[in-house]
Amino acid sequence: MIDPGGKMAGRGAYLCHDPACWEKAIASKDLISFALHTRISNDERAALLNYSEKELGEEPGRGVEG
Repeated sequence: MIDPGGKMAGRGAYLCHDPACWEKAIASKDLISFALHTRISNDERAALLNYSEKELGEEPGRGVEG
């Protein structure tokens, strides 16, 4: 689940607002799974990639919790 405000309970991982950062983290099953201490399903991975493409656009450098 994406938490732009970083206020939700539970484990989180920070990804910068650059879509390339998200693509790299999502492309490697180990990076995001390791950071969150859980396995990420293909559906969850697709939802994260969809978010990065639709919501982040081309504004690198802005922070977002993921």
